[in-house]
Amino acid sequence: PDQMNRGYDMHRLIKRIVDDGRYFEIKPEFGKALITCLGRIGGRSVGFIANNPIIDAGAPNVASTEKACAFICLCDSFNIPFVHLADVPGMFPGSISEKQKLPGKIMNWIAAGQLATVPRLTITIRKAYGIGWNVMVSPHSGGDFNVAWPTASISFVDPTIGVELVHGSKIANSADPVAEKARMIQEWATQTAPWKAAEEHHLDDVIDPRNTRLWIAQAL
Repeated sequence: PDQMNRGYDMHRLIKRIVDDGRYFEIKPEFGKALITCLGRIGGRSVGFIANNPIIDAGAPNVASTEKACAFICLCDSFNIPFVHLADVPGMFPGSISEKQKLPGKIMNWIAAGQLATVPRLTITIRKAYGIGWNVMVSPHSGGDFNVAWPTASISFVDPTIGVELVHGSKIANSADPVAEKARMIQEWATQTAPWKAAEEHHLDDVIDPRNTRLWIAQAL
């Protein structure tokens, strides 16, 4: 969707990437904000770890992190490369997540990615914010290639929230708070575009979405 805050079903994208539109999902009823599935690219098995923005905006919770770790170990055990499809606003917040030790689960996820010996790719589709960026985007999860669509937005926080956190008092004291906030959000959003991340070598390339399947095949 054109709107950054609008949800969509990531299954539709996976279906358009894999051979014949066919894939086999692992634990579909567990940690639904994250999709883990097996498909084929050019006849060869490939694993996919994908945020699903239609569920909790794609923010992984404790169940999702455990699901990701198990799937990475599965792929590594059977020599199956895996691809992250990232559209993540951050990790799922709240007291329940804290009580279930979400920070420790996140570290396990990052460690699993770094220890995996198979090829690891990441495509940032849309959002990649906060610690969600660290678990899904390859430079921090031990990946080999990391690209983004032109629609990607990469930052430590959502621009709308970041502007409030960093410039809240300045906006409140301005002559026109509404206009000043809108200007700052637009400026922040410009800085989070994938071109900036590529310039600073956090990305290997920015690809045309229509070439996603081809890029995966060539990278693998």
